[in-house]
Amino acid sequence: MQNINLHKAQFPSKKIVEVSGKWSTLIIVIFVVSISGTSLFYWKMETLKKEYTELKKTTSITQITLAKINAKINASTNEKQTSNNLLSVNNRLKHKQALKNTLDAQTKSVSNNFYRRFVTLSKLDIDGLWLNEISFLDNEKNLTLRGTAINPQLITRYIQKLSNEPVFSGIEFTLLQVNLSQKNGNITFNISSDGDQT
Repeated sequence: MQNINLHKAQFPSKKIVEVSGKWSTLIIVIFVVSISGTSLFYWKMETLKKEYTELKKTTSITQITLAKINAKINASTNEKQTSNNLLSVNNRLKHKQALKNTLDAQTKSVSNNFYRRFVTLSKLDIDGLWLNEISFLDNEKNLTLRGTAINPQLITRYIQKLSNEPVFSGIEFTLLQVNLSQKNGNITFNISSDGDQT
């Protein structure tokens, strides 16, 4: 075994690597560019992430708003349909009540002719047209009908149907008054016959 005295041992001298000014500047520039590029990339990614999050929030808010608008539109449509159905039921009730009132008023002096006319009127059912009042005057020669319709064509159709009924033969309708209701847009009408016919 050989002993080495470390105090006396000699090691090769240290080499000092010298970097010239050009290289050191180039290394510093590369280092700065790398850090700047990395920072810029990180900043751009964070910006895109933030924009995406904001877009997602905005889209979510827009969808919620659209859903609320659709819900309001549906509710409004359902409410309008319900209102129209209720109005139709009310008008039908008025129609039946007018027929009942006329029958009650004429019960004591009812004639066969009146009865047949009354039954015919009750059978002339046109959807969208309702009678509110029926009057037979001058020994049932003069007939007045007051009612409501959703459009004027229904009134024309109703008069045509009346004219085709044998029980109303000889009765000529000479007066037609029509008014548009501002409240619900329906049309009120008054149809009267001439009392001088035979």
